[in-house]
Amino acid sequence: MRPLDGKVAIVTGASRGIGRATAIALADAGASVVVGARDKAGLGATVAAIAAEGRGAVAVPGDVGDPATAPRLRDAALDTFGACDLLIKAAAVGGPVGEIETFDVDEWNDVLRINVTGTFLTCRALVPEMKRRRTGRIVNVASGLATRVQPGQTAYSATKAAVVQFTKVLAAELDEYGIRVNAVHPGIVRTDMLTRLGSVGGSPVLDLISRRISELHEAGSVLEPEQSARLFVWLATACERTGEFIRMDDPAVRAEAGCG
Repeated sequence: MRPLDGKVAIVTGASRGIGRATAIALADAGASVVVGARDKAGLGATVAAIAAEGRGAVAVPGDVGDPATAPRLRDAALDTFGACDLLIKAAAVGGPVGEIETFDVDEWNDVLRINVTGTFLTCRALVPEMKRRRTGRIVNVASGLATRVQPGQTAYSATKAAVVQFTKVLAAELDEYGIRVNAVHPGIVRTDMLTRLGSVGGSPVLDLISRRISELHEAGSVLEPEQSARLFVWLATACERTGEFIRMDDPAVRAEAGCG
C-alpha cells in the first residue's frame, strides 16, 4: 500500500522541471495524475514516464492564465479518475529581469497573469469540489524571492509574494472544510529558469544576478528537481500544516519531510 493509493492529483507546469518531477513522484507514491502545461510534447513525456510506472495519467494542455484551462483540468480529474484530492500549482514564468525602466508592460502583465491570476484560477476551479467532499490539499509554488530581496527581479518577486499571501488567506477560508493550503519555496532548483538567469548580463543589476547564480552552483546549493519533489510528496501525504509558507531551506522542514 502506497501513501497516495486511490488519490488523484492535478499538477500544473508538469511538462518539465519541478512540475514534471513532482507529478512523477506523486505517481510513484500511488496517485493518479492529471498534468497540465502549455508544452504538449513535454506533457506527453511526463505522461509516458508515469505510465511506465504503471500509474494512470492524463495530459491537459493549456495556459493556466486562461480562465478556460483550470475547469478542463478539474473535469479531466473527475471524469477520468472520479476525484480531485490534490492540487500542485507549479506553473510559472520568470518574467522580465533587470532594471525596472527596461520592462515592457506586456511582459509585466504576463508574469502577473501566469503566476498570480493562474494561481487564483486553478484554486477557484478546485475549491468547490474539495469543499463538497470536505477534504483536499492545495500547494502553491512560491519562491524564496517572496521574502528575499534580489535586485533585478521585481516582477517575479512581487508575484511570488502575492502567491504566499493569497495562500495564507485561502487557507483561513478553507480551514473549516478540512482543506490544507500551503505555499512552498522548493529550494534553488536546476531548471530552465535558473539556467536563463545564470546567463544574463550587460548591466550592473543583470551582472549581479548572474554572479549570484554562479555562487549558488559553486556552493553546491542547487537541487535537482527530483530532490525538490520529495517535499511535495510529504506535503501531499504526512504534512498536517496549513496556511504556511514552507521552505525547503529550513532544516526543520527538510528533516520532517525526510529530504535530508
